[in-house]
Amino acid sequence: MTAKRIVIVLAAAAAAACATAGGSKTGPGGVDINVIQADHKMIDGTLIPQSVLGDDIAIAYFRSANDHFRRGQEAERAGNADQARAEYGDAGGGYASFADKLSTHDWAMRMRYEAAIVYLQARRYDDAATQALQVYNNRDATPVTKALAAKVMASALLSTANVALKAGKLEALKFVLAEQRGGKPPEPRVPATEWKRYIEAVDLYLAVSSSDPEASLPEAERKSTPAAFYAQLAGEIQFANDNMQDAQRRFDGVMKTWPNEADFVAKAVPLYLQTFLVLGDTAGHDAALERLRTDVTALAEKAPPEKKPTYQKILVELEDTSTAKQFATAQKLLDAGKAAEAAEAFEKIAATPKGADAVNALHNAAIAWDRTGNKEKSTAIRQRIVKDFPDSKLAPVSQFQLAQRATELKKYDDAVKLYNELLTRWPSDKNRCAALQNIAYTLDTSKKKPEAAAAYVTFGTDGECSRGDPNTVAKALYLGGLRYDQSKQPAKAKEAWGKAIQVQGVTDEVAKSWVADARKKVGK
Repeated sequence: MTAKRIVIVLAAAAAAACATAGGSKTGPGGVDINVIQADHKMIDGTLIPQSVLGDDIAIAYFRSANDHFRRGQEAERAGNADQARAEYGDAGGGYASFADKLSTHDWAMRMRYEAAIVYLQARRYDDAATQALQVYNNRDATPVTKALAAKVMASALLSTANVALKAGKLEALKFVLAEQRGGKPPEPRVPATEWKRYIEAVDLYLAVSSSDPEASLPEAERKSTPAAFYAQLAGEIQFANDNMQDAQRRFDGVMKTWPNEADFVAKAVPLYLQTFLVLGDTAGHDAALERLRTDVTALAEKAPPEKKPTYQKILVELEDTSTAKQFATAQKLLDAGKAAEAAEAFEKIAATPKGADAVNALHNAAIAWDRTGNKEKSTAIRQRIVKDFPDSKLAPVSQFQLAQRATELKKYDDAVKLYNELLTRWPSDKNRCAALQNIAYTLDTSKKKPEAAAAYVTFGTDGECSRGDPNTVAKALYLGGLRYDQSKQPAKAKEAWGKAIQVQGVTDEVAKSWVADARKKVGK
């Protein structure tokens, strides 16, 4: 895209207002009101009335720089990027020379700011940052000019860092979260030079960012990167370098200074909470979590429609964070052998109105009650999971465990019924083959030989189950034949034994002996 830059051309009335004649006049803060500031709007054109710049030397410097800029535009339009950057670089040098040689000129600071902007286009980022810093430090710079200059400097130094990243000279930022540290405390370090310079520029900008002309504009009307972006990235750099307290301060600043910047609040929230955990400040984390839930809820209520989903997503993540912390606490109780307390803690999570992990909490509570020996409570919880959360992945698991419990209680008919319900309601469940096998064993245990024989053969000839362990399949088919034989059904018995003989890959000694016996029985 062709660069859209502007050059100085003023009508007669404007020229009179900007002329150097008349001497210096001091405004608020001691600023010379005759000095042209960075936010001065220039007008497209090529002619420069002498009354504007005041003398031939100033006009010569400007025209030389402007000629390079024009050639840069032409090269860019022609698709010659290298030539364009070279011309823009010469233009930047020309504007900078104007400011250097004519440092007391009313237009000197504006020309230096122009040099910074054009150096950015030339990708001479360090030069852009140098010129912008001089504008920022100029004694006649207004807060608006300082804000604009510091923003250019931050942008230029970020580009310098990105160039180093692409060249492999700078490591990418890595966030090591609390759960990945194993309790190891942070090791604060000074960021790499490129990042350090960027942070310093950002801090200069943030000190005056409220004076940035775009700060008060609606998001749709902005033409440059918002201040929240620079602040958030500075926090991320400090987090990646284990400077947790500073990172925490910066993320907090993003959320408090720009609460309506939904996307940046969404980025700041999780890392802000992580700083507490990395620092081992559990109480601070919990307090911050509760405060954020209140603050983000308020933001979501008054946010415009297009931003509400972002705030709602943040609230969900905060809820998940709260639940995860409760899970961790309950798990620690379980690991410490306090199973009853753990079970109650998990049930409390499940009872939370907004608990997104209620079914997981109930599942863990059932496990905890099992460890206490209170099978009645664990059974009741699993029955609840099957009833209230039939679409969850834990429903068929709970059904399987209920069937196993019925078998333990020697309620064989109930166990078979539960297994069959699992096969009907969740036919693709991973425990399907185990359920088929257990049905056969349970019927066998309850002395229902014909039914057990049929169940053994069903398991052994099932397309999916028969591809499992050949030893188990062969044994099941052999037992099926044996129970048919004991039930006076010799034809079905021979059929089952014949299938047992055909099983390939049998290695277990018992299974091999049973297959050998089946071969003898079929031969007779």
